[in-house]
Amino acid sequence: MSLAELGVLPPKGFRDILPRETVIRDHLLRVIVETYRGYGFERIETAAVEDLRRLRHSEGGENLGLIFKILKRGEKLDVAAAAQDPDSLADLALRYDLTVPLARFFANNRGSLPPVFKAIQVGPVWRAERPQQGRYRQFTQCDIDVIGGSSPHDEIELITVTLDALGRLGLTGATTRVNDRRILLAMCSKSGIFEEETGRALVSLDKLDKVGLAGVEELLHKDGIKPAAIVSFVGIARRIAAAAPEGRLEEARRELDGPGMAGVFDSLAMLLEAVQPGLKNGSSVVFDPFLVRGMGYYTGPVFEIGVKELTFSLAGGGRYDNLIGKLSGVDATACGFSIGFERLVAVLEERMAAAASGRKVAVLYDRDGDPLGEVLMIVQDIQRQGGIASMFAAPKNVKAMLDRLKQAGYTELVRFKRGEPPVSKPLQ
Repeated sequence: MSLAELGVLPPKGFRDILPRETVIRDHLLRVIVETYRGYGFERIETAAVEDLRRLRHSEGGENLGLIFKILKRGEKLDVAAAAQDPDSLADLALRYDLTVPLARFFANNRGSLPPVFKAIQVGPVWRAERPQQGRYRQFTQCDIDVIGGSSPHDEIELITVTLDALGRLGLTGATTRVNDRRILLAMCSKSGIFEEETGRALVSLDKLDKVGLAGVEELLHKDGIKPAAIVSFVGIARRIAAAAPEGRLEEARRELDGPGMAGVFDSLAMLLEAVQPGLKNGSSVVFDPFLVRGMGYYTGPVFEIGVKELTFSLAGGGRYDNLIGKLSGVDATACGFSIGFERLVAVLEERMAAAASGRKVAVLYDRDGDPLGEVLMIVQDIQRQGGIASMFAAPKNVKAMLDRLKQAGYTELVRFKRGEPPVSKPLQ
């Protein structure tokens, strides 16, 4: 009988995490959280379960189709009514990100929070993804948010803090791409794309890196956008893209000049200038006029962090000034940055293994005859020196046990033998 048939494998799209992996994950989280706390951010926790209606009204883009719903219980469950309306079977759901729970948390607790609240959240989220390599249905998010602040000061701080955290983990050469949702909307409006078509148009534009402008044009035709609007939209994009990277912000300003847009471009220019002095570890911040971000709740600047050798981003976020008011009735400005923690673990796992493990000692003794008091004294002495030590009774097959200990990250062996002083040697 296979392991799957025995029911000992985790459900499809989920996974178990081994002790040696948790050591690395704990190390990464400790560095990230300590960095954020040094800038005045405070750790909070929110419930894993949210009201399904709140999640559905959160403008979460494609994630709204990936929600894990929770069936009603007891008297609430009306099977007869569900035959006519299947959605009535559920009233709660697992959170798909940490932003929507934060909006509810702030509305509920604002009387106990400072006027400008800087939050850290770390926790699991759930999405009914199609399971594939590196993509799971449960994963950890690591977020920082500023509620009640102002743009572009919040964005400057969030970008600077996140780059600092990644730098402390040894990640060099990170590039932050910055755009503003209002620039994308202005591109659509000036091209004659109807407001109700904007979402579809931006989804197509978001695929620019994969399919190029010609591919985006083809996707827009498939979306049913009228041909004249497509020609105008692609033309604007092509002219902005043709400018040198350092001149694209001014080219976009010329193309999209209109009521209220001067302030948008001035704010972005200030952001790009302000972050430059604080850049370290070969990091950079650039304007990307085609950065979209998938969430519909973004209202202003959006940003992503990546490194050259990776095809995916490591962190992303943006300003969402209307979400808290929409979900709770309590208006508040807000901006956040989320580190893709699982992706970060995958990138830094090998490098962090040595940094996170340190000295880890296995103390082996014979069940009969060895002085356990002396064994415990050695274990405690190693711990006082900052190492990890654990005592094990030696089995008959010591070699097999040593192989397992090395797999578990042990770096050193202290061996007791009856009548002899303990011997210490590295585990290789």
